[in-house]
Amino acid sequence: MNSQWQKMNSGRVADLLPSERIGEAAQELYDPDMRPDVFICNLCEAGFWVDAITVAACTLPAREAVWWACVCARKMESIAGDEHEMAALQAAETWVYKPNEENRLQAFERVKQCDAGSAGSLAASAATFNDSKLPLADGSEAEMDESVFTNMVAGAVMLSAGDAPADQIYPQMETFLESAADIASGGDGRMPDKETES
Repeated sequence: MNSQWQKMNSGRVADLLPSERIGEAAQELYDPDMRPDVFICNLCEAGFWVDAITVAACTLPAREAVWWACVCARKMESIAGDEHEMAALQAAETWVYKPNEENRLQAFERVKQCDAGSAGSLAASAATFNDSKLPLADGSEAEMDESVFTNMVAGAVMLSAGDAPADQIYPQMETFLESAADIASGGDGRMPDKETES
């Protein structure tokens, strides 16, 4: 995964996240002036897959990040049989196609019907909180820390990877990061499954 990302929130890692957002070992590779896509590649080469996913979630613009979460969640075998999960995932995808207020609030309604912390609900939650604002019952909104949105995206991706067999979790994370790179380069992020060794 060495393609140059075209769609990024910033060209500097320091503008996207502080070093404390990633693991202590990965922090040794942190360079505040480095391009985020280069940093992600370096993390992947070092085997810091979880940290690379965190940085990717911070790097992609909101629509692309939510779409990435959706693409990854679609890889989960368990999600297809869960009516509420599928509805939440579809609501998140609808927001990506048409990111208006109606679709954002519809995604929030779908979140309420899901188990907290599931991949579908996290994708829909990311669509809801894409601008770091939380809808309240009285119609007002509460400001949220920007890390909430990126944590939801990264959480959806990691949960989706965790649905793979134990020996395929890290290869799945690698595939998902290739998906992020594809999305950042204008693709749809749908990557073929890696062949497993027999």
